[in-house]
Amino acid sequence: MKKICFIAIFMLSIINIKVYGVEFTDIKNHWAKNDIIESVENLIINGYLDNTFKPDNTVTLAEYLKIIIESGKFDLLR
Repeated sequence: MKKICFIAIFMLSIINIKVYGVEFTDIKNHWAKNDIIESVENLIINGYLDNTFKPDNTVTLAEYLKIIIESGKFDLLR
């Protein structure tokens, strides 16, 4: 199970890029804009190549696991 989670997170990190400092085109008036920016600045989450964040999309299991691991609340290799 740990191997599958690690592979899923690795694949997610290849598909998405870290976009620290980029203004997302789809969060301008979103209610979670400040939280999104803070999480991106802390390298917990990231957006997509087209400068969007897609804040209303459903979070996948791989994305959820990445958020937990990047936030420092969970150690996958324990």
